[in-house]
Amino acid sequence: PLYQIIALVFISIACAIVASAFKIRSALIGALCTLPMIGQPYFLANLSFGFDSASMALAQLLAITAAALIWEFRGKKSFALATMLLVGSLLTYQASASSFLVLSLMLSLASLLEIRGDKQKHNFSLQALKSLGCYVISLAIIGVYVRHFWNAPSTYASKASELLDLNLQLPGSILNNATKYLRTYWNDWAHTPLPFLILILGIFLIGSQMGSKRNVVWTGPILLLIVLFAPGASLLLAAPPTDLPRTLVFIGPLLSSLSLLVIKSLTLLKVNSKTWTSIGLIPIGLLAWLCILVTFSYAHAAQAQREFEVGKVSRLIDQINRIDPPIQWRKIQGISYSGGVQRALLVQNTVRKFPFMDRLIFRLIADNNDIGLSMMNSHGLPPTKLISAAALDANEISCMTRNGNTCLLYTSDAADEEDS
Repeated sequence: PLYQIIALVFISIACAIVASAFKIRSALIGALCTLPMIGQPYFLANLSFGFDSASMALAQLLAITAAALIWEFRGKKSFALATMLLVGSLLTYQASASSFLVLSLMLSLASLLEIRGDKQKHNFSLQALKSLGCYVISLAIIGVYVRHFWNAPSTYASKASELLDLNLQLPGSILNNATKYLRTYWNDWAHTPLPFLILILGIFLIGSQMGSKRNVVWTGPILLLIVLFAPGASLLLAAPPTDLPRTLVFIGPLLSSLSLLVIKSLTLLKVNSKTWTSIGLIPIGLLAWLCILVTFSYAHAAQAQREFEVGKVSRLIDQINRIDPPIQWRKIQGISYSGGVQRALLVQNTVRKFPFMDRLIFRLIADNNDIGLSMMNSHGLPPTKLISAAALDANEISCMTRNGNTCLLYTSDAADEEDS
């Protein structure tokens, strides 16, 4: 798994940059706090893409590096370089660019509460506007490039990139999209509310221990606004991809930044700082353990589903071989497995504990789903294409029923026609 290994290297560097941005000196604490960036289920969805996983992780690394660069260095050169890095992130994998927005705003909050220990005080509003400006400029550059220089639009990209209408209802539509993401978070984590407890703990500890009274009052609303608008430009889409786990990778930097804020605020206390830090590490350690548990559950469940579907493919091939008269393999044009394959028992149990696993684990064999083709080919079938039963003429279908399952075969009458 070369590309997965490269992806882990990229995301590990990103974790180190995030911990360094909050000036965390302990390697153990930094690793615990940033583990959600690797162990979160949404990054695991990216990691499972194999070849694409390295570029997805690289996009997140570029976005996080751009956010840290804006904060560590001042001036036009650092702003221009951060913009270039963010454009590179958008060109590589657009969903990862939201990590820039999350980290920038969390660093702005840390500066407002005087948690980072900066030698020079940063203006919260100015730094937040600077980060937003970098984000908007990068999006504008990508928009100009796609509109005038990219000549290979696809149907999928065209539908997925439709924007909200520019009218008086636009603010309400953006807020409605933001609430869709909140509902997705709740549906995914309602059975395991630890991330929500970390958020509440962060608001309480940070707000009660650090900063002036005026800043304490604003801590909760600012954190909630960051959570609400963390998806970034996706909120402007007519149909935001809330049902695609791989587009929610910004949750990792959000949880990691919040954990680092909590620990950093406790380490700066003048009274009993070590005791409070130990107390704060308990929920963060539990969150790290949850990430490890989710990773192992995902790996075992995905393997169980694969083995379950391999068995289905083997039985399907056996049934095809029993057709009388036998069908020559080279006449097969395509296969449609109507309705898809049900979940393996282990996957069903895993989904009960972690509902997001139902969206995370692919069904390789499903009606009109090309993902299962390589599996079918590796188990005896020649190169074929999956086709929809509705698209076939009933006169060209050979039907066979075994144990309530119907196998639809589309055959060609031409003896010399090769496989599609």
